[in-house]
Amino acid sequence: MPNANQQFLFLQKPNILPELNAWVENRLQSKEHFTFTEEDVLNPLWQQGVEIRLREDCRFRRVRFSDSHWYLTQQTLSNEQLYEALLDEIWNGNDLAGYLGQRNTSGAIHVYCPDDNRFRLIQIDDTLKLALTEANSFYELTSEQRQYLKELMTAFLSTSRLYSSAEILAELDKRYPKESIEPVSLEAWLATQLDWARVGLDQWLPLKDLPKIGSSPRYAVKPISGNTFDFQLVEPDNQPETIIEESITPRTEDFLSDQISWKVTLRTWHLNEGILSVPLTARHLYPRARKLTSPVALQGLWFDDGSNLIIWLDKTRHKLFGTDLQEKLDYLGAGVILKVRWSQAGITFNLVGEDDSVNKEEARLIDLSALTEVRSHQLESYRASLHKLLVNEPQSFHNLYEQLCARQQHHVNKNTVRSLLSGLSEFEFDRVNKHWKLNPLVSEQTDARILRRTLLINQITSDADNHITSPNLSEVISYNKQKLGTLWQRYLGGNL
Repeated sequence: MPNANQQFLFLQKPNILPELNAWVENRLQSKEHFTFTEEDVLNPLWQQGVEIRLREDCRFRRVRFSDSHWYLTQQTLSNEQLYEALLDEIWNGNDLAGYLGQRNTSGAIHVYCPDDNRFRLIQIDDTLKLALTEANSFYELTSEQRQYLKELMTAFLSTSRLYSSAEILAELDKRYPKESIEPVSLEAWLATQLDWARVGLDQWLPLKDLPKIGSSPRYAVKPISGNTFDFQLVEPDNQPETIIEESITPRTEDFLSDQISWKVTLRTWHLNEGILSVPLTARHLYPRARKLTSPVALQGLWFDDGSNLIIWLDKTRHKLFGTDLQEKLDYLGAGVILKVRWSQAGITFNLVGEDDSVNKEEARLIDLSALTEVRSHQLESYRASLHKLLVNEPQSFHNLYEQLCARQQHHVNKNTVRSLLSGLSEFEFDRVNKHWKLNPLVSEQTDARILRRTLLINQITSDADNHITSPNLSEVISYNKQKLGTLWQRYLGGNL
């Protein structure tokens, strides 16, 4: 059993060792731009018989990807930034020390660790040039190979889908079996093609088909009661998100977790726009490769049904989006708590609960575009349109919504569509096949009468300070006449 002194030795925190003060001061004054080894610092002391290690001094940090290199707390390790600069061709690698010196704007000294197999150093006169190891690891294609690839990729442009290097090489082998091309050579050639975008480590997409995040609509908070039109504007990009981060491994300055998870409480704009934000602590997981564009395609998994998804990442706005994600969010409501786990294998989405307070709060949001656009040239209600669209065959929510917008000739608020589908008995949801269909036991006329009576009772109840009364015919006529007169004055400036 260890004694008290031994136990204290193992539990004590690193401190400032006075024996190393002179070395630390000289290193900072020299503004050296390279990391160092333990032998570089402690060899003189070891020769004098002093038992000491760098881990005992809190001013020293070990380089996380190296077994032998260290740097000071006043320094910033810049290998990742240098790698990205070379990949994105922001910097050509010339004059490494000068480039690092230009980055010393915040007071910290930027350093480079040479124990990194992604790079190689080239001596050019009195300066050092930094280059990527894989930059010259491929052979040049022959003119015939380039011509074959050009023909193949031109044919692929019309398909508008993702291609991996393996798929391209397999198709090339079918058409031209005598031509053998290495994957790294194919990657280097594709990176020079203006019609194609690299959207993953091994994923390519026609540039014309790159998805984009559309402009966000404005939302407003609907008044609780009364006829006022004073809405409180809510901009989606400015709304605070309820995000709870759950890093699988705690993030420190020396270690970045390779798995990050967080929870987000879904709001109306999440559901309508099909967009989720990426928290700051997960952004180090962004894929990096030469000529990688934004957005980036990522593998996704919806845990509840095990379906595979293609998730798009906008690295500039730090948003997750895409058609697959939108279709999954279409089935959810505001207040649902979604857990997102991101690892090197991809992104997993899991439903873990619901926040009733958020659900009630978001129920008051309406889309302002619905107040300014023409309702419909067909003078057909949303309910009637939905019924006619479902007469022939069941529809997924996404397809049904798109057809409804086309039929109504304007963008319909998705919350309104969800309310109609869920609240009327003539529509029912098939949970097995994930689509909406008509209920054969309920007639269209019956549900229409129920809907009109429900809306009328709710409106009269709201105007009467929640005093519930049973409306008669004279009250209905008087109420509708008053409403029509108000609308006539507001929009046409005259009297009815």
